[in-house]
Amino acid sequence: MTSCSDDSKSAQQQELATGSGTSAAATHSSACLECHAEQHAAWSKSHHALAEQVLEPGAVSVEAIGPDGTKQSYPAIRSIGVDPLIQYVVDLDGHLQVPQQAQDIHDGSWFDVFADGRQPGEWGHWTGRGMNWDTMCAVCHNTDLNRNWDEATDRFETTWSEHGVACNACHDQMDQHVKNPELPVQAVSSEQCWACHARRSELGPHQKGETFLDNYYPGLPDYTDTWHVDGQIRDEDFEYTSFALSKMHAAGVTCLDCHDPHTAKLRVEGDGMCMTCHSGGGRLPGPVIDTTTHSAHDAGTSGSACVDCHMSTTVYMQRHPRHDHGFLIPDPQLSIETGVPNACNKCHGDKSAEWAAKIVEARPTWNGNEASRRRARAMYAARENQDNAMPLLIAATKQELQSTWRASLLGMLQSWPDHPEVQQLLTDAASSPDPLQRAMAWPLPELLEDPVRAVRLHVARLLPVEMVEQSRAALDLQRNMEHNRGQPSGAMQKAQYLLSRGQADRALKLALQAEQWESHSPAPLHLQATILDSQGQIAEARAIMKRCCASFPEDATSWYLLGLAAAAEQDYEATKIALRQALQLQPDFADAARNLQAIEDFEKQQKH
Repeated sequence: MTSCSDDSKSAQQQELATGSGTSAAATHSSACLECHAEQHAAWSKSHHALAEQVLEPGAVSVEAIGPDGTKQSYPAIRSIGVDPLIQYVVDLDGHLQVPQQAQDIHDGSWFDVFADGRQPGEWGHWTGRGMNWDTMCAVCHNTDLNRNWDEATDRFETTWSEHGVACNACHDQMDQHVKNPELPVQAVSSEQCWACHARRSELGPHQKGETFLDNYYPGLPDYTDTWHVDGQIRDEDFEYTSFALSKMHAAGVTCLDCHDPHTAKLRVEGDGMCMTCHSGGGRLPGPVIDTTTHSAHDAGTSGSACVDCHMSTTVYMQRHPRHDHGFLIPDPQLSIETGVPNACNKCHGDKSAEWAAKIVEARPTWNGNEASRRRARAMYAARENQDNAMPLLIAATKQELQSTWRASLLGMLQSWPDHPEVQQLLTDAASSPDPLQRAMAWPLPELLEDPVRAVRLHVARLLPVEMVEQSRAALDLQRNMEHNRGQPSGAMQKAQYLLSRGQADRALKLALQAEQWESHSPAPLHLQATILDSQGQIAEARAIMKRCCASFPEDATSWYLLGLAAAAEQDYEATKIALRQALQLQPDFADAARNLQAIEDFEKQQKH
């Protein structure tokens, strides 16, 4: 067999010199061409290969509102994305940023991908750290990326081996394969897909050969409204979580059953893709479905395709419709009860959810959808702070057969750590074969040595300092904090770590840095007040919270913390005013209500 060629590296080095980084030592995709011409040709035209491209100087300029609030022209150095829109990377005073002004590839028009009024100075404005290329975009649009942040200069010296998602991004052991083609490269699995097609947090620098949960922690449905209570995507959630929550994933279906690994396109177009399994054949034969009768829509009309009902779309970035990968059964009844969208009314917008529910539930194939309804009702009750939330969640958790959904429900139950039944469920989760469930478990010391990093980190953040320092998880914790230090959330995480270890002065410096980086959020001020209060500087902590409430008068948590600060100085009138304001802004604020009641009860006792 002819050895794979690596003659293109000099050209690669010249290309990589454009921009902020230098090449990392790794095999370039062109080295695969000689032996794998068919696969290379298919990949080279894919969205993966073109995920990020170098631009000729002066080829594109972006008109955007700059840091001073005026519109300016910024020369783009690289493009991100292919279809249906392209964003661009610009150099803003030594920081690589991605303007929110993007280009529609179909008509060439420019538009704001957010269109929500973001202003200069905000974290999410394109000039802020929320749109920094090195931390927010680069890892999924390039290969073998290492972002090297220098704290002293607040600059990145990011390196990569290749722009775009290249062969080396998905196939491990390529360097050895180049030297000896008889040695196989690692086969592609869904784990490679999840790294970028998931809403997730990074646990540290990506390490090849490790599992997804060693490198990332995925978002799951929880108390936030990031996902709808039935698991439908709401925010920009990408594909992983919905798919992990689905019956398809539980049955063993993988990304590569449907998507070609080199083109990333569907292996079969239209309903034919679904019917590879739902006609009684395929790798994983599923329930047999007759497409002529199942949809209850005329062939070729809207609603007749499998994906119309079971993978409905949500538009993100103003131009990008994305299919929900939960493969859910349309259930308008849940729309009535919890407000979630349903595929029926997405098409029949002129009809009510009640109308759609009658149509759906009158069908001969309707099976009640009880599992989905049970978990959605429990999650809805928890989010709405209803009195029956805990028993509903306990019952849903006990009956839940889908592993990822069970992990999500366990996470919700953590709000009742003192309840014996909840404690038992969380303790049992520690011995689950599913690492996501173990990552939601009661923080048992033995989990500090769990084989999966996501589990170790979860427990390390909950157990006493002395216990963590002696464990395998201590190094994970340090690695995680340093990896995320270039963002305000990372600075606050490190500050909380230092505070727990008695280093309040260093913690306060980081909290101040976080405020400088994200002045449009009350969170850094909350942390500053907490640090000052821990050091007995009660008046200073209260002053911080007064400033916070003046800056963020609509934030209920800030008023609640101001109330606690006033109580620490025994100024109970100010305490009641602040807590009442918190409850006016957020009527279901249980902690505020409980503390207000305690203050009122205390004052009554004092009068007697």
